[in-house]
Amino acid sequence: MEFFQIDERLFPISLRYLLAVSGGIDSMVLWHYWHTKGYTYGVVHCNFGLRGEESLQEEELVLQTAQARNVPIWVKRFETLEYAQRERLSIQEAARQLRYAYFEEIRRSYGFDYVLTAHQANDQLETVLYHLIKGTSLIGMRGMKFQNGSVLRPFLHLTRQELMSYAQAHQVEWKEDSSNTTDKYARNFIRHHIIPLGKQINPKWEKTFVRTSQKLSAAENLLNEYLQIIQNRYVSQQEEKIIIDKSILEICEPAFVLYEILKKYNFHYDQLCVLGRDTPRTGKTLFSHSHVLQVDRNVWVVSPLKEEQRTEVLIFEHDTSVVIKNSRFLIEYFSNEQQGRASFEEYLQNPNPFQAYFDIERLEFPLIVRYWQKGDRMRVLGLKGSKKISDILTDEKVSPAKKSHIFVVLSGKEIIWLVGFRVSECAKITHQTRFFGKISFENYEN
Repeated sequence: MEFFQIDERLFPISLRYLLAVSGGIDSMVLWHYWHTKGYTYGVVHCNFGLRGEESLQEEELVLQTAQARNVPIWVKRFETLEYAQRERLSIQEAARQLRYAYFEEIRRSYGFDYVLTAHQANDQLETVLYHLIKGTSLIGMRGMKFQNGSVLRPFLHLTRQELMSYAQAHQVEWKEDSSNTTDKYARNFIRHHIIPLGKQINPKWEKTFVRTSQKLSAAENLLNEYLQIIQNRYVSQQEEKIIIDKSILEICEPAFVLYEILKKYNFHYDQLCVLGRDTPRTGKTLFSHSHVLQVDRNVWVVSPLKEEQRTEVLIFEHDTSVVIKNSRFLIEYFSNEQQGRASFEEYLQNPNPFQAYFDIERLEFPLIVRYWQKGDRMRVLGLKGSKKISDILTDEKVSPAKKSHIFVVLSGKEIIWLVGFRVSECAKITHQTRFFGKISFENYEN
């Protein structure tokens, strides 16, 4: 099969490889190929317990194949739903975190050089389209890299159809994941509906994107070299503080450069566009989840955020959690109208003052979370006009001691939620709502 070519110079025979095998066609083809080439390897399998008997059948196939080939294998069953709920993650993200942590644990413990996964060109295209739809950067458009630390992806240049042809030619046995047939997950929707439309224009879209990804990866390498030159010229470090000379504004695309320098400190592009457009007044501060940027006369100073410094926190679109003081705000997004409306109906039956629902399309991101201030007003749901926050709290007989610890959430200049008490007419759920957002409040002391 001439099309099925792996550059074996990238995989020295002297090294030891740990193959991540799910039991699906891609990983079973990887396993067959690796076994026939005579590599020293082991196999790791994760059972996430999400599909009942089907998950057990996949596990059994992997175990039987390992026994037949006389290779070492490690299998672990995870309480994925429990982990996802505890960590407030989507099921897919929870499974991703669990498996990669386990892969690395086995790799280190048993002396393997690399973990191999069977991601292929279709996976790459689906990932990039998902990133583009949600909003992304150059890295998101580039997609997965061939190497990410100790993880290698030898199949990124091969399509799903090519792996299928290999499996049929070599009689490779695999199990089909029934969840791949549903549009419940965004990646599946992209696979079933968006990619087929694109292939009407370019039937070889997956292969074309392999080359596009390679070009974007090269552009990323060039950008990183340029950024290093810029940092050497304009950025310095004094203990925990990062000092950025404001003359960096004179270079091309300063906001983008600032973002690339500061994203590792959890600042968002929208925040840094303010610095790129003009010079905020001395004393102005910007907050990320972990750092604070303070504006001085000729420099910006970035330092780790101390809790007493945090006066507000921003919720950017697609954030899932933010922390302020001793509290946490959890954000859920329902892109599926039916799921969002069902969740909202459940809330209406058992209203919780520490949860609020909003029409995502009517929100102005980033949202702002802060303590309420004297003079704050809001348009309370169900009432005409606006009402002072102080009057609402007085009507609720909130004690003076408690008043000072109550948060509000703002969309633009409008208060949309007085946390624990009232939601606003702004961005309320209606029959026309398509995309739902749910914000939950947790206080660590309670």
